[in-house]
Amino acid sequence: MLGNSMAIWITSIDRWFVKILYSVAEFAYYSFAVSMLRLINVVVTAFSVTLYNFFCKKPEDEDISILRKIVLVIGAAIIAIIFPVEFIIRTYLEKYIYAIPVIKALFMAQFVLIEINAVYLNLYKALNLQKKYLKRMIIITITAFFLNGMIGYIWNNIIAYAVATFLTAFIWLVLCQIDLPKYKMTHTEWLYLLMIIPVYFLSNYCNMWIGMFIYVGWVIAGTFLFFPKEVKQLLVMLIKGRS
Repeated sequence: MLGNSMAIWITSIDRWFVKILYSVAEFAYYSFAVSMLRLINVVVTAFSVTLYNFFCKKPEDEDISILRKIVLVIGAAIIAIIFPVEFIIRTYLEKYIYAIPVIKALFMAQFVLIEINAVYLNLYKALNLQKKYLKRMIIITITAFFLNGMIGYIWNNIIAYAVATFLTAFIWLVLCQIDLPKYKMTHTEWLYLLMIIPVYFLSNYCNMWIGMFIYVGWVIAGTFLFFPKEVKQLLVMLIKGRS
């Protein structure tokens, strides 16, 4: 329970920095950006609960490996909603346009956090690694506090704290690989993740709809390119399910 509380605190440190150091208006922009994450969190929470029950049944390593890849692809796909979200804000919520860069950075942080929350945190719990989990949460909390303080001081802009959240999530994912080497991501998975990040940010510099086309196209092409075996298995399952 303490570990779970710290996990929530880790992703809330950025808001406390913004609340304390910036104006009410800037905090309102940042809070609005955070509220947009609920669009993702509703899906992720339901998915995470389901996976926890699955992991408690002690599945085969191969099954966990496949699920890890599926979560990675789902994470890449789900953050594509940034494009319609941006359209809605620019069209109907113009006073929150200033929050768009923050939302984009926080969505990328969520891409990494989906893998952590749905897979690795559930594995800590299912494998009864509570002590290791708590120690890791303490280290990540300190890291998050340090990164928010340092990047916020250097950049002095509310988007700095969204970037700090993303970097914290990335470091957190790396540390999960150290704690759970049996279930660490493969080189292919890391390459997929590291290719998604620049494509996401570059596509967000383009025209909104062109950027969406580029990003979604890359997610589809990248998924077939990096995980052809898993895509084939999924298609076979879908075909059998319909027949």
